[in-house]
Amino acid sequence: MPTTSQATLSVLSKVVAALWLGYASISNAAACSPVRSLDLTFQDESANLSATQALRLGGWIAELKSSFPNYEGFFIAGHVDGTEKGGKRLAQQRAVTVGQFLTDRGFGPDRVHVETPGVSYNRPIDGLAARSVSIDFLPACPNPCCSSPTHKAKDRGALMPGR
Repeated sequence: MPTTSQATLSVLSKVVAALWLGYASISNAAACSPVRSLDLTFQDESANLSATQALRLGGWIAELKSSFPNYEGFFIAGHVDGTEKGGKRLAQQRAVTVGQFLTDRGFGPDRVHVETPGVSYNRPIDGLAARSVSIDFLPACPNPCCSSPTHKAKDRGALMPGR
């Protein structure tokens, strides 16, 4: 027959385990992000996508198409080096170039969002080349986060081109 302290210890261990499981499920749900990102680089003073960067982008798109049946959208931001003469105009042109690449491959223009350069368009960002475009892709459900309590997507997005 267990003693009172053994019974108390057993109950406490079960409570701690239940709390830990609850915390783990909440923290995993909050941490889930289906966003996929890619950074592309550009030559100095240029908004033209090099063949190497176009191949990278094309490969990334193929990977996205094989991983996700639907998509919410692409969010694109251009960046320049502080020494480039083109400034915000060049940052915008770089983002537009990438946006056009995506729409030329069947992605809906209403789901390809080119962001207007803000005050940080020419400030260094850790881990990001200054002469670049950053692309964030948001898949629609189904994706690994759709079953999470924090993701209650009503919009099933658009079908990936070629499906």
